[in-house]
Amino acid sequence: LEHATMRLIRLIGSFAKTGRLDDLLLISEDGVIDTNEKPLYDAIMRELHEIVTAALELDFASGGAKNG
Repeated sequence: LEHATMRLIRLIGSFAKTGRLDDLLLISEDGVIDTNEKPLYDAIMRELHEIVTAALELDFASGGAKNG
């Protein structure tokens, strides 16, 4: 549980610290991902997938989502 939490926090912090949110907004604000933007967009999407995976690992480590 602790490892999953630390990994998720580290990944989110790194994403924010490197300005990926701003990069994603700049890329997507015109509704088009051009050939110059595509490599950065792909890198951002890989990072987001890693963050989502870490969040799911944390959920699993804590016993999963509880309904109710």
